[in-house]
Amino acid sequence: MWFGAGLLALISATGVACAQTVKVGNSNVTSTAGVGFNLLALGSVPSGTAAGFQSSTTLTTGTKGGLPTPAGTEITKIVFNDPVADPNKSGVYVGSTGDVAASPISSTSLLKYLVAEGNTSNVGTVTVSYSVPQTSLQILWGTIGTGDTLTICGNTSCTGTALATYTGTNIIGYGGVANQNAAITIKGLPGFSTIQLSDHNSAPAFEFLLGQPVPEPASLAALGMGLAGLAVARWRTKKTVQKVPRRPIA
Repeated sequence: MWFGAGLLALISATGVACAQTVKVGNSNVTSTAGVGFNLLALGSVPSGTAAGFQSSTTLTTGTKGGLPTPAGTEITKIVFNDPVADPNKSGVYVGSTGDVAASPISSTSLLKYLVAEGNTSNVGTVTVSYSVPQTSLQILWGTIGTGDTLTICGNTSCTGTALATYTGTNIIGYGGVANQNAAITIKGLPGFSTIQLSDHNSAPAFEFLLGQPVPEPASLAALGMGLAGLAVARWRTKKTVQKVPRRPIA
């Protein structure tokens, strides 16, 4: 009975919409070892390849050079918008590339990462689409700057009122360090299927890597409900058996 009641209490807790919480850790991250979640693996380039801009072509799941399959399949599309004349701005990068972008992993890493960069009069964006509504987000936020903005969109076009917005200044307020890297976990968000990361300044760029999707609370609640049902059924069966009168010994 205690076991069943405990599970029901847990289910009740997960079923209630909680306030948004932001956890910031691993300041000045230099390797994936200290990051508290799995990064979306965009791949790497051969050792010895010059660091720099790779592509600004839209990434989709399962395409050559696109998003990994099957890992991270809930992220279905990543689109880059670069209003700047220089083509080597928003897009996929590897390594650190001077004054354009700095790797959020380490200066020598050849892992690919994402970059949003604009200039003083234009905004560069990276728009990420999910196939399943999300309520939490994990991101390795590189070189936290006041011009960086993460928008949790209320619709697929990322127009109108946002569900939530986090600037570099907000992340610094939560414990991040300006111009350093941090692993960010945001929970308790309204269900969203699109996010947009944007940069409002010519420098520095907004470099980042996304975390892998995590199990949704609804799935965990369904599992807990099933276990709770089994526990209650077992308790009732035990109680019924105990009520059966014993026959007198002849």
